[in-house]
Parts: sequence; structure tokens; C-alpha cells
Amino acid sequence: MVIIYILLIALGALPMIRFVIKRKHYRKVLSEGTRTTAEVKQVIRRRMYKGANFDRVVFWYLPNGANQYRSGQLTTKPGKYRGGNTLEVYYLPGQPEKYALPGNKYETLTIVFLILFFAFVVFACFKIDQLVRKNNATYEFKPPWTK
Repeated sequence: MVIIYILLIALGALPMIRFVIKRKHYRKVLSEGTRTTAEVKQVIRRRMYKGANFDRVVFWYLPNGANQYRSGQLTTKPGKYRGGNTLEVYYLPGQPEKYALPGNKYETLTIVFLILFFAFVVFACFKIDQLVRKNNATYEFKPPWTK
């Protein structure tokens, strides 16, 4: 049963670990990256099923010393960007395909939510363990296809 608890806690920690790693890469690109200006080429309005609208913005930027444009995408609220607008983009000099756009508003809210989710998973494991120990029951998996 301990192995199941460890697996549940590990699965509960995965979203938080993924977010922290992606945030670390994002901050690295912003701190070590080269700043350039990108031009918005296309804005595609999408609508979630019975939900809000959002715009998918496709932009192009030319890394310093390169002869080929790189493209990127971002998702924003509707009407924020139009074709021909310019954006500030940071990219890594050795890897121009890795880019970041400054201005992340929901970073703190996301990390708080993920910490609360992880705490809920740990709490659920403790409650499941209490329930199993209280009943003194041993649970055994018996697949229906075996006799």
C-alpha cells in the first residue's frame, strides 16, 4: 500500500515540477536572451465550446545575423493584437527557436494552485490510509478474467 501512496504523491507533484522547470527555462531565456522585435503576421480567433473567445497570434522575428525568420505563437484575449503590430521577443543566441515573451501575470496564482493541489493529494493519501487502517481490511486485487 505504501507503493500506491508514493505513486499518488508523485503523480500529484508532477504538474508542480513541470511548471517549475518550464518557469526556470522561461526565466533563463529572459535573462540570457537577446531582445528583438517581432511582427504579428496572423491573428486567428478561436472559441472554446460553450466558452470564451481567445486569439492565437502568429508572429515572425529575425534573429541577429540570421537570414531566415523564425515563427512563434501565443494565446491572448481577443482584440489585443492585429496583423502588423510589433512584439518584444527574447530568444537564446545559440538556439533562436527558443523564445519567450515578457509579461507573465498568472505565475504566482498558478504556483499557489499547484501547491494546494499537491497538499490535497498528500491529505487524501493520509485519509485513505486512515480509512484502511481503521477497518483492518486487507484489499486484494482479483482480476475478473482469472478464476
